[in-house]
Amino acid sequence: MILAPLLTFEAGAQQNDFIWLLGYRDKGENALAQDNRFRPFLRDHLPKTPLRGWADETVNGAASTFLGGVPGYIEVRDNRYFAASGCPAHACVARALLWVDTQSRIVVFIATEDEKPNEDRATRDQYHIASAKLDVATEAAIDPAHLPDELRGAIIRWMHLEGVLNLNTVTLWRPSGPRAITTDQLCWTGSCASTVWN
Repeated sequence: MILAPLLTFEAGAQQNDFIWLLGYRDKGENALAQDNRFRPFLRDHLPKTPLRGWADETVNGAASTFLGGVPGYIEVRDNRYFAASGCPAHACVARALLWVDTQSRIVVFIATEDEKPNEDRATRDQYHIASAKLDVATEAAIDPAHLPDELRGAIIRWMHLEGVLNLNTVTLWRPSGPRAITTDQLCWTGSCASTVWN
């Protein structure tokens, strides 16, 4: 008799294991990093393959390093989409964004690599990173030609806030292997440099 309610509760908890992220709308990223559910969430929903440029650290391990380090921002949109940013403690030479569609249960980790400082006086105050490579890692079956609009918007907003002027390459890492993402696929039309930031 007792087992039936317990099983029902556990099934309900499993169905809603993404929704708790939305409660961080008005909380800081430090609180998120301290939440006992956060690291297991990253471990369970991000790839366990190595993250390019981070030695032997897996994507889900790197996500813990980035998002448990220097806090960035948390954004919740439409009571559905969650984003959090950060960079490793004492080593902000790369940045990362976690994006989650809590309804479709899609989890994506985006990280910069090979950042180059901006030496151009005309743009370096707003964009202190002249160029970077972008790695987009997920276990979801996402096609580069059909990236979710909310994901693309979150990446563009994040790049602007982090001060990234140009992207050298964007690579989508999925269980089936890497695929290149073109600038048009990421930025809708034209280059990212011509995108209106908001």
